[in-house]
Amino acid sequence: MQSRRFVLAVVLSLWTLFPVSVLYALHEVDHRFTVQGRICGNDGDGIEAAVVSVKNTRADISGNGKADSDGFYKVVLHLHNENQGDPLVIQSGAFESTGRVELDPNDPNTERIVTVNLGKPCRALPFWRQTWALAGVVALFGVAMIMAIRQMGGKKGKGLDGSQKRKSRKK
Repeated sequence: MQSRRFVLAVVLSLWTLFPVSVLYALHEVDHRFTVQGRICGNDGDGIEAAVVSVKNTRADISGNGKADSDGFYKVVLHLHNENQGDPLVIQSGAFESTGRVELDPNDPNTERIVTVNLGKPCRALPFWRQTWALAGVVALFGVAMIMAIRQMGGKKGKGLDGSQKRKSRKK
């Protein structure tokens, strides 16, 4: 029973580290092209819930995404090797920028990503809101959860199978 709890704790911990949105598989890597970035207003803060649209103007392929609470957005397009160098238009409201499809046609395994920021220069996030700090906190939470579950299995002198241990007395 304890091994099932341990496995459940590990699975739940990994789920918090790698949310379902990160583990998606829209297309194979060699057909997936991600445009990501951050959109910030005049004050340098991220614009929450801003809708960002990306359009490949040569191939007439487009996609939309929504910025999170810190202004980070991600839009995934279905592109092919032939789209290398195609122009991109990225816009949200009054903000617009351009980019190009940059990929290595000979490398079908590496994620194809370009970063394009919109709006004004963004202020750095506070330490406690940065992704790597959050990942560390989540990892520590997962370890604490695993340790707590392991401790629960060792209470009241029960063995791994849940049976009571008998103390042997030597006479």
